[in-house]
Amino acid sequence: MKNYYKSLFVALFVFSVSFYSSAQQPMNLDLPSPLNTGHYIPGIFSLRDLATPPATGLYVLDYNMYLKSDKYFNKNGDEVKSITGPLGFQTNLSLDVKGYANVLSLIYAKKTKILGNAVFLFALTPVYTTVNPNLAYQRIGLIDTLQLSGNVNAEVSGFGDIRVMPLFLSWHSDQFDFTAGYDFFAPTGRYEKGASDNVGLGYWSHLIQAFGYYYPLKIKGKPSQAMALMLSGSYEMNSKIKGVDVTPGSRFTVEYGISQYLSEQLELTVMGGNNFQVGEDSGNDVWWDKSVKDKIGFASFQIGYWPWKDRLYTSAKYSLSYGEKQRLNMNILQLNLTYVTGLLGDRKIK
Repeated sequence: MKNYYKSLFVALFVFSVSFYSSAQQPMNLDLPSPLNTGHYIPGIFSLRDLATPPATGLYVLDYNMYLKSDKYFNKNGDEVKSITGPLGFQTNLSLDVKGYANVLSLIYAKKTKILGNAVFLFALTPVYTTVNPNLAYQRIGLIDTLQLSGNVNAEVSGFGDIRVMPLFLSWHSDQFDFTAGYDFFAPTGRYEKGASDNVGLGYWSHLIQAFGYYYPLKIKGKPSQAMALMLSGSYEMNSKIKGVDVTPGSRFTVEYGISQYLSEQLELTVMGGNNFQVGEDSGNDVWWDKSVKDKIGFASFQIGYWPWKDRLYTSAKYSLSYGEKQRLNMNILQLNLTYVTGLLGDRKIK
């Protein structure tokens, strides 16, 4: 069975959008936040997205994501349900983060003659969305650290930071695929220090990523891609935040999962992974305990179907988080479309 290439950077921006927070007590929003969780969010892409594509040419992805968060977990992994105000009074921390993101990706694959006939991959992915949990993390971090009381809700929408994949290479064999390269998030979304209508994070993120695939099954003695096992690693480095002398610490993400085609058109997938802060925040404006690092785990379940074989793929996916430290919880429902255009190539690779 062919391994269909559905999305290279599907919704890796779903959290790079806008967020609004209003506090019941006065808060100095010009303070840099102790929580900057980076751009890359694990568990969003489909398991086979980074495998070698079946053919060269242009692929168009339309991912629709509906997200909800209603819990925040502190540095000890405990849910924060109430906050102690400046006068010692307890007040509930009310969270209601909901949003929608539409991600349209244009992905181009080209066969090359370099490094063992590697396939060159390029992707350009903007996102339009209505909520940014990354900025929610920052506001809640101020509330939690400074012991202020507050409500958090989402209102602002717009185009967030754009992701570009300028250099990825992919190799294919009968039972293995391997894809690796460099990509970055550019701070194109609106961002000003202390603003309540930011739609970006205000800094660059650079990623080195590698994805390995193993196809263990053989049918009638021939290798089959009906089942795929995936393991990946992503290392993220960040630049200084606009307007403050703070550089968020580097991060590492591991992702893994299994995909099984039950027929030529029907696919079931289970994925998991973890995102860790591995480097300390740095800069003269860092006022918090730099030794505290956040983390989050995730699990996801997906069903996919090709109503138009080899050309149009549809899928539904549900993801939830666990093991959060200094993070919001995460619940995401995705309804996605992938269209194999057949333009600018369509030379078979597999």
